[in-house]
Amino acid sequence: KEEVIFDQMTQWLQQIIQQASDILRDSKVQVVPVGSYGDQLKDRAEMTEALEKIKRCSERLDRPIWMELKEPCILDCRIPFSNGLEHICQCIRDVNIGEMVAVDQHGYNIIWVISQIRRSLRDAALRMGQFKSWIRDNKEVLPYNLPSADQVCRDLSTSGHALYLPNRRAPEKSWLVLDLPSVLTDVYGRLFAQFIQANDFPLLKFGILHRDDVNQVFSELDFEMEMIHLLLINLEFCLEINSSVLKEDILKLTSQTNETGWLFFPSLIRQKNEPDDLFSESLPGSHFCWHLQATGQQFYSARLHQTIFLRLAANFVIKRISTKEHCCIFWQNGIIWSTTSGIEVAVQISNRNVVQVMSRSLSTPDVQLAFISDVTYLILQTVKELSPQMAVKAYAVQDKSLFGKPNLSSESRLFPLE
Repeated sequence: KEEVIFDQMTQWLQQIIQQASDILRDSKVQVVPVGSYGDQLKDRAEMTEALEKIKRCSERLDRPIWMELKEPCILDCRIPFSNGLEHICQCIRDVNIGEMVAVDQHGYNIIWVISQIRRSLRDAALRMGQFKSWIRDNKEVLPYNLPSADQVCRDLSTSGHALYLPNRRAPEKSWLVLDLPSVLTDVYGRLFAQFIQANDFPLLKFGILHRDDVNQVFSELDFEMEMIHLLLINLEFCLEINSSVLKEDILKLTSQTNETGWLFFPSLIRQKNEPDDLFSESLPGSHFCWHLQATGQQFYSARLHQTIFLRLAANFVIKRISTKEHCCIFWQNGIIWSTTSGIEVAVQISNRNVVQVMSRSLSTPDVQLAFISDVTYLILQTVKELSPQMAVKAYAVQDKSLFGKPNLSSESRLFPLE
């Protein structure tokens, strides 16, 4: 669906805009839109149609003048060596052609350095310790004014010749990826393979894998697991789950005793979009819909809404006795479940700045209202804990035909809640 593509592109673009530094804003920031799951397209006609959808969405996006969107491509993520990967590599090469200033930009000849690396090293990736040893062994052929190994890695990464994966906790365990296309194709091929979906990882429904699960997924690759973890985190394939924030919730969601080492993969959530006819007007019972709207330019970040949904699942969703599985439908922007008293509840994030809390029940309205008040309280407490500067206003929506619609510009449609 084109609107789904637009929402996803908006989400990633906001992340890029938020994280782009003032240094980057002094020049053009070039972004390549990449579509995944190319293997699900039947023929070239469907590929062309998908690319046209991405292009139309790119034209609709509200972006700053310092950002330039390049031609989109589509990856076949389930197999190594996707055709789309060459397009990405070519985009990177095109960007770097005009930026290969040999001495002026870095203070030393970085082109000479990378040529020496390519000539003498055949490794796809190096630890920081290995790279320091290589510099010592080759100092006679390297520029005399070479900066620290850490700075050289950063320069190689920013100029597009390699990818630096810093380990802030243990700098000596940082990695420099020299053959990024080879590493990425192998990682893509395993991460999006049917192997993951076919295995019974305990929290895969929520897009969560433990580091031990990740090791199992990539066990056949000839790479250090430590490097793969850093690659997945630095390229934002996943987010590290803060154990101090979600420790109790994770323990409720799984029978495992691991309190740390959990990673959140949005792309691995099995249910991609919200269920059809979410709380349709035709369904019987009393309906409630509340909007928790972030004020100003603030929005619910990926880390914040991931924490909200996991806490809701851990504290309100019942477990099936036979399988110990949580009885809910979980998708990238929301969660829906039923209580033992017959209340159906859905919480979803729309337009990145509105949390919608919707419920339907045949029980008495006061019981239903009390329950969604508890749900709303947990959401607001989570916002206060993780984003204390974020201001949220609560509104009630009374017209059932407007449920699930975030763009309610008319004030007459919203009723402030105290």
